[in-house]
Amino acid sequence: TVEAGRVRVVDAVSTSLHSGPLLVTGGTLESHLYYDPDTVMVGGPSAELTGFGLQAARTLEIRDGAKLTIRSCFSGFSGNPVVLQDAYLNPEFTHCDYSYNPILSSSPSPVSGTFANYPDGTMISAGGRRYKIRYDGWLISIRPIPGVPYDLDRDTKADISTFRPSDGTWYSQPASGY
Repeated sequence: TVEAGRVRVVDAVSTSLHSGPLLVTGGTLESHLYYDPDTVMVGGPSAELTGFGLQAARTLEIRDGAKLTIRSCFSGFSGNPVVLQDAYLNPEFTHCDYSYNPILSSSPSPVSGTFANYPDGTMISAGGRRYKIRYDGWLISIRPIPGVPYDLDRDTKADISTFRPSDGTWYSQPASGY
């Protein structure tokens, strides 16, 4: 049980952890390739699961105000099944050029619930780019949204630009104003 502070697990691969649940009620569990704990339950507003991946042998639950922080588009968290109940997503990755699935249910049951702060179809901003979150049954996917052509200030509106060959300068006016 993690009640406060930070626990960092790196490259631990073990089937001996099937003996009981891993509970995080406060503080942070930072997981790096940590496989096969029996059940992982992260719950409470001060609890956080982060890192590059975790595969629970049984249930992965994130609930009661806890957050999942994703720092890389290579992160992957799975359970058998996955339950999200009043869970929050904290996207901190900097750049992903492709769709990826940070959450996967490895059971016959689909992912149960959604992140409270990102319902299906919501736009996510991370690392200066925009993404859309989708809940697709057994997985949650984060897909990049193509940029708008000529959107220089990233407000999703094309900006007016003029090139002056005489001095080699581009002049632009944002669509959202000055």
